[in-house]
Amino acid sequence: PLAAGIEVNRVGPTATPLPNGLILIQGGLTGFSTLHPSVKAAGAETFDPKTQRFTAGTMGINRHGAALGLTDSGKAVVLGGNSTARQESSAESFDGAVWSNLPVKLSVARESLTLTALANGRLLLAGGLAKTVSGVIESYDATQGQILQLTSLQIARRAHTATRLLNGNVLLVGGYDGAGALASAEEYD
Repeated sequence: PLAAGIEVNRVGPTATPLPNGLILIQGGLTGFSTLHPSVKAAGAETFDPKTQRFTAGTMGINRHGAALGLTDSGKAVVLGGNSTARQESSAESFDGAVWSNLPVKLSVARESLTLTALANGRLLLAGGLAKTVSGVIESYDATQGQILQLTSLQIARRAHTATRLLNGNVLLVGGYDGAGALASAEEYD
């Protein structure tokens, strides 16, 4: 174990390496225990592998179940998720030091969606949980500062994986469709 622990206990966070060498850890649920079942969405912190230390950060909206990824410019973006009070359609970016709200919104507020970096520099956002399980596919274009709605998934799914293949397509596997676990996959091009 590391000598220094994380700043906030959390279940289900997301993490991504930043260009400056830090690791961004975002979201999840905090306060999760059988003794104290009141949970809330956790914020963000960074981990410095050189110093082995964690440092707390301040997001605009703490969220769990959000999509986290890097743009071509090296900024981390967080889209959607759940703030414990509601599902979010908002987005924020992190430049390695400061959080900023982005002037874009998902077409449908949702959590448990995936984010996959595409070869063209866009970020593919797929599925998730809105009021029901979502089949929405969107792409975030950081250069243009916009989210574009694309086609729909063949099967609406949440809590699935999405992996960019060598041919540039994205393979979406498994997940949950509202009735049960999925034994299906689809390829998005």
